[in-house]
Amino acid sequence: MERLYELAEKQKQKRLDEAVEDIRRGLEEEKAQTELMVKEVEQGVLEERYEDEQETVGLISTIRGRLNWV
Repeated sequence: MERLYELAEKQKQKRLDEAVEDIRRGLEEEKAQTELMVKEVEQGVLEERYEDEQETVGLISTIRGRLNWV
């Protein structure tokens, strides 16, 4: 009877260990996805800033050209 109790406890512990491992794996995957999303957002912000800067440079050049023309 004691042996059955020990086997049941081992099975229970094994299932708990597997559940913990599944949760850990899931959290690692979620962390990786979150980090990727952050990088994508940062990249998008940088691209947007670059586009804004290029537009500003273009406007400044246009204004300078018009001032030199006058």
